[in-house]
Amino acid sequence: LTLGCFLNPEFTLGQSSISDNPNTITFILVRHAEKADNSPNTNLSEAGKSRAQALAKLLSKVKVDAIYTTSLNRTQQTAQWVAEQNNLKIQTYDMDSKFPTMTDKLAKKHAGKTILIVGHSNTLPVNIARLTKKELSIPESEFDNLFIVNLYDDDTTQLLQLKYGD
Repeated sequence: LTLGCFLNPEFTLGQSSISDNPNTITFILVRHAEKADNSPNTNLSEAGKSRAQALAKLLSKVKVDAIYTTSLNRTQQTAQWVAEQNNLKIQTYDMDSKFPTMTDKLAKKHAGKTILIVGHSNTLPVNIARLTKKELSIPESEFDNLFIVNLYDDDTTQLLQLKYGD
């Protein structure tokens, strides 16, 4: 897998999984796409729908094994196209739950698999920090970040941050 492939918005990943190691757990973490307004359970805007489709296109050749979102419309709508192309049901997680427990449970439940997590600007950094021990923040105005965390069987991790969509 080359990094250059992610820099071209027309590129779709050309392999079935992101890691070549069958014991590696791969987390793909994205913030929900652009929202229509600031109401608590708003839908995606037209720009958000386009970004969600861009996510599906980017991941079209990646075998995603499980998808987790919060219960809010905007996260579920962001994951919708990826779920459809992988014939998966979107599973929800409680965004008020203890994140270390959640990521640990997902890692055990989906060992050797690729998991898409769609969250929020305040939830993804907590998940990423738990997995990688690296602190980061996601500005409220940014919707184009995609994080890939490979969790290897020796408990080491690799974090890759990319941009996607227009």
